[in-house]
Formats: sequence, structure tokens, C-alpha cells
Amino acid sequence: MVTHLVIDKLTDNFRVRTRAKMYYETRPSEWSNWFLIPVSNYLEASSSGPCSIEEVEWIEIHPIVVTHVGCLVKPLIRSYRNEIREQLESEGIRFEMQEQMVRVFLS
Repeated sequence: MVTHLVIDKLTDNFRVRTRAKMYYETRPSEWSNWFLIPVSNYLEASSSGPCSIEEVEWIEIHPIVVTHVGCLVKPLIRSYRNEIREQLESEGIRFEMQEQMVRVFLS
């Protein structure tokens, strides 16, 4: 499967945040709450896009999801790090674990 389609599937399944590093930028984008593929060969996120996939060096996935429960209840914290790693490995996609984050290379 194509890398950006796997990321789209992961963000849909786990509701994790993403950010992109463009080749022509020195810093990655802000964290996005959603990531999608509006048309073939383009991607879009709440903090950037739409942009050509060829412009993107990597996508970073924040595998920890914090869910607010209520004012008097601690938030639910869930890590999808292992599930994301397993999916990327099974698809043969090149990635690195960067501290708490998962960095996926598009080229």
C-alpha cells in the first residue's frame, strides 16, 4: 500500500495527531487533528495543505491520544505506538521511532 494511504488509514482508525515536514521548510508544520487525501497524490491536514505528496519529506505521528472525560475525572491516555509500528512494518514502510513520535518517510 502507498505510504500516505497507510497514514490516512492509521489516523482514521486511531485518531492520532500528525504534522508534516516539507522539503522547502526548515521546521515541520503545527500538529494536526486530522489528515486526509483529498485527491490522488495530494494530502491535507488541519495545519497545512493541500499540498503535493512530492513536497513532503516526512509525516510525524503522535501516537498518544488524550481523551477528556470530565472536570473531576482524569483524562484517558492511550498509546497506539505499538499498533502503528506493527502496521507500518507489515506494509514495509520506512519509519523511525523519535522519542514518543513515529516519523514516516514518504520518499
